[in-house]
Amino acid sequence: MTRPVKREPHITPHPAAGGSTSSSSRLINGGAETSDMDSREATERRLLRSLYRDVKRIITDERDDVERVDSDKFNSIINQVEDLHKSVQKPREQVADAEALLDITNSLVALVKAHGNDGITPSDFVNGLLRDFGRQDGPSTSDESSRNLVAWKDIGLAVSHIFSGCPGCHTMVGPMDTELKQRKAVVGRRRTRPTGSVQPEEVRVIYMHVQLVFCFVKK
Repeated sequence: MTRPVKREPHITPHPAAGGSTSSSSRLINGGAETSDMDSREATERRLLRSLYRDVKRIITDERDDVERVDSDKFNSIINQVEDLHKSVQKPREQVADAEALLDITNSLVALVKAHGNDGITPSDFVNGLLRDFGRQDGPSTSDESSRNLVAWKDIGLAVSHIFSGCPGCHTMVGPMDTELKQRKAVVGRRRTRPTGSVQPEEVRVIYMHVQLVFCFVKK
């Protein structure tokens, strides 16, 4: 006796099931992309802080080279810090930026003190202006020509970056334009004293009735 072979019934997937599968796969892919972006951003943040640490190390290790007058190391460090500052977004990066600026300021103060000990005289300052910004027009005796011995416009252009606007911090917690609010004037509410209502006529009538009752009782 031969038994018939049982075949498994062919199950057709429901369209809704396929849609849920595709949507779940999209969610998984979206989550993977988000995690990749987060990890990439975290790597960039760590790299930025590492570059700030390198700048601080250069300021500390090469202090003598930075503090020399004829060295361009100071300007290169300033430019590097300015470029790094454009990428600052997180509070930890702001702290690293502030520490780097503090080290640069300390180096500049040490440089100024070192020159102060040598005793730069006003004549040295004037000679430096004439050497770097003097006009080569030849000697002249007129007052107008003596005023034009120095290219004052070139001096203004050379120091204009010092007086430019300082970029603000946009990642601090809380609003940056808070203003002191004026307190509202306190207006006191006038309260009326509680007073009882008195009706003398009714009281007199009641008193008369009470007297009459007592009179009847006594009789």
